[in-house]
Amino acid sequence: VDLLDGDAGVEHTLAQLAVFENGSSLEAIEQVVDLSNHPHAPWIGSIIEKLRDKALLREHNFDGHRRFTLYRSIEEVAHRKLDELGERPELESRHAAYFLWVCHDWAEAVRLRDDPLYHRSLELEVENILAVRRRAMAEKPLSTRSLEIAIRALLIVESVLSNRGLVGAYYEMVEQALELTAKLEVAPELLAALSHTRAKMTSQYGQFGYAVGYLEGARE
Repeated sequence: VDLLDGDAGVEHTLAQLAVFENGSSLEAIEQVVDLSNHPHAPWIGSIIEKLRDKALLREHNFDGHRRFTLYRSIEEVAHRKLDELGERPELESRHAAYFLWVCHDWAEAVRLRDDPLYHRSLELEVENILAVRRRAMAEKPLSTRSLEIAIRALLIVESVLSNRGLVGAYYEMVEQALELTAKLEVAPELLAALSHTRAKMTSQYGQFGYAVGYLEGARE
């Protein structure tokens, strides 16, 4: 992008922003974007402001949550640059680690206390969590580690997708994950949580008899 005046640190930041789906917070950018190869680069917040001022990304404010999103045309350029750099696997790994960590705590707050603040935070990041799941499931051949990442992401987004009326789509993703656990042995706590989720959904939306069996399986 010519507007960057050959600033390698800024260009590298722009490329890495392609990893986010539907934008991100500054906190997420600080944790995921790696500028260790640019020791003299300014603070990441200053770089983001520069990109915004040059109209390469836009800033939104949702109920006090500041978010930054690449324009679609710029996002395409950023993806090409990221592929040229060959850094996508490491970047997506950092992206997954961050969102699984922070969103797990938010999901627990929603599950235990129905906390509206954390539910709003999850709403804003659901596309990033779904991206974590999608990228993990795309691994060929699928490894146990990637399936566990996908399951953890899936468990996080339950409340958001249910509230959006996407119960059927979510149920299909749960079923797919459970089918794969027959071939790949995942952590027992993840299998139990996934089985419990399926049983709960079956109980709420129909086929109660099957739900009892799912719950019993989750306890084993």
